[in-house]
Amino acid sequence: MVSNTQQSERIRARKARRAGSRRKRAMRAQGTPKFPLHPVGYDPNAADARRAPAAESPAPAKSAASKK
Repeated sequence: MVSNTQQSERIRARKARRAGSRRKRAMRAQGTPKFPLHPVGYDPNAADARRAPAAESPAPAKSAASKK
């Protein structure tokens, strides 16, 4: 049989671990919070700014004469 101190310490440790698991599970269940992608005053030239996608070079236009 274990001592009362050892038993209570184990119970406290177990509860502390479970409390963290429950909190994390509850946070996951809430989903991602709504927040603005570009807050007011956002600098598009900042180092962490998302770059615009590179424009693809347009394919050469087919002439109407080649269509028969």
